[in-house]
Order: sequence, then C-alpha cells, then structure tokens
Amino acid sequence: MEITNGEAITDTKGEFKVTFKALPDESVDKKSQPTFYYEVSADVTDINGETRSGSTSVAVAYQMLQLNINMPEKIIADSLKTLNIRSTNLNDIFEKANINVTITKVKSPGKIFRERYWDMPDQFVMSKDEYSNLFPYDIYKDEDQMSKWLLGDKALDKTDSTKEQGNWELGIRKWDAGWYKIVAITKDKYGEEVKAEKYIQLTDAGGQANAVAEAISVDVIKGKAEPGEQINYTIATGFDNVWMIHTMSTMNQKTGTTYESFQKNIPTKVFYPVYEDYRGGMAVSYVFVQHNRVYKAGESFDIPWSNKELNITYATFRDKLLPGANEKWTVKITGSKGEKVAAEMLAGMYDASLDQFK
Repeated sequence: MEITNGEAITDTKGEFKVTFKALPDESVDKKSQPTFYYEVSADVTDINGETRSGSTSVAVAYQMLQLNINMPEKIIADSLKTLNIRSTNLNDIFEKANINVTITKVKSPGKIFRERYWDMPDQFVMSKDEYSNLFPYDIYKDEDQMSKWLLGDKALDKTDSTKEQGNWELGIRKWDAGWYKIVAITKDKYGEEVKAEKYIQLTDAGGQANAVAEAISVDVIKGKAEPGEQINYTIATGFDNVWMIHTMSTMNQKTGTTYESFQKNIPTKVFYPVYEDYRGGMAVSYVFVQHNRVYKAGESFDIPWSNKELNITYATFRDKLLPGANEKWTVKITGSKGEKVAAEMLAGMYDASLDQFK
C-alpha cells in the first residue's frame, strides 16, 4: 500500500527530506520479530527539465537489533567448539551485544513417521495410544514437527558478548549425539527482547546419530577431491532393513549402480576413486521403498577443473595515466601449479567517465 506522496524542493546542498509514518502490518505477530521494508522513490527534475529517478529501502522493526545463528543443521559432535552468532542492526551492520545462549537437548520421538497424504485433522476420534497401535508408522498429530518435541536437560547456559566475525566460543565439551535447541537472547538499546533459535543435529564420528531416527542419513567426510584421490562418505538408515538402489554418476556417464541391504543404524562407509575424466563433478543418488513410501535423495561432490585454472599477475602496472601518455603493462600467466602455460588473452580498456552517459 502507498503510505504517502508529495513534492519537495532541494536545498542548497541538493538534499531533501521525506517524512512518513512507518505503518506496520497489524496481522503479523509482534512476537515473531518481523522487519518491515518501506520503499521510497523520487523523481527529480532540474532547471533544464531533465529528470532523474532514484529509490531506496528503509527497514523498520519493533526491535533495533537482529540476532542470527549461522550453523549447519548437522555437525559431528567432536567438532562443535564454537557457534556463529551475529548481532547486527537493521542494515546488517555489526553491533556488539551481550547475549545469553542456552543449548538444550531435544527428546526426539525415536521413530520414523510416514509422510502424510493429507493435512492434520482438527478432530480426533481415536486416542493417541489406540491410533499408534493400529497405525504404527503414521503421524497422530504433530509429533513429526521438531518445534513440538519435548526439551530435555540443559547442556549449556552461558552469557558473553558477540564478535564482528560471529565466533562465539563454547570451550572444549563432550557432546552426545542427538538433536539440540540453541536459543540466543539479548535486549536492544530500548529494552526490547531480541531472540533467535536454531535446531542442530549432532552425530558421532562415524556419522551415526545414535538418538535420532532418520529414514536415510548421509554424512560427507570428503566431498572435494582431485584425480588420484577418493571421495568418502557414510550412509545409514533408521529402518530395520532397507534394500537400496545406490547410483554414482559423473559428468558424462554412470560409473556404477549397486543394490544392497542396509541394517538399522549401522553406517556403511563408501570410498570412490576419482579419475581424470571425472572432472566437473560427481553425484550419488539413492532410492528405496519402505512402508509404502518412496525415499530418495542425493549428494554432489566437487571435482574441480584445477588443471584449467590460470594465475594472472601483473609484472608492471600503473593505474593512473595522463591523457595522451603511452603506457606499457606486462602480464604474467602461469598454471595452477606455477608451471608455464600457453594461453590466449583478451584485454579491454574502459573509460569509467562514460558511466554518466549510460
């Protein structure tokens, strides 16, 4: 919706002010910490009748501070030594804040639910126990939603200030495999509470999440490799017995399809050698059927064109020239390992002052 419009005259500095009431969307709950963006557009006409247009965006919120927890969803338990928590203003500029962080163990249901074919009902004719006995693989209400899982013991409660790079030290601790809920809380300069939440899954060194039931779990140990090396990952399932179709492909062809059984929570380590013609990338896909549902997923691996990389450096270069002056630049090009290479080069010269006519 348009909030306001009008006309103004610029001052001696060419500046003008725009005043408007930042009306919020009342349908959005204040507790969800929403940020509203207002677009301001202006058309300016000079004394010669030439018109230029410009626009900007203004961010407004109930809280003057933002907290972001930037963490991967799955981490090996031994690797969790720091969190990445950034506190910024509404323009994403770092603003130091004193935050309290709690990490709490989450009690997962311990079973794998089949995906619903319909929405959750608003009326229930069976009790949860009766339904679970008749339909042991199906969701009764909302027990598949992570935010509804019960919380267990608190594993950490610490208060410290944020850093510009986001590193927030946890210290050396021993973590059990499973799901955890991270909650970061602080207050802005007006006393408004600012909160961020994140769920993470910790696995053991073998890639197995002991306390978590997953249909299929793939943990990439080495996902980038050069020819002559190997990619390495583990694959596991939370079902009792799964017969899986497992296919590895390269840029040009399938390199192999295997059909094998996987036992519950027993990770299988997979090693694939990388050859020269695999450059460009490899991908694995897997599919199986269990309890009348199809489960499929995939992972990709980076096999870079490192043999095509060129290092370009200037032996001589001057970035300021006088009009009409002659100048000579010398460019040195080597391969990724510093070796001599034959390469074609296209050089262009550009006058940035032409931008004003664009």
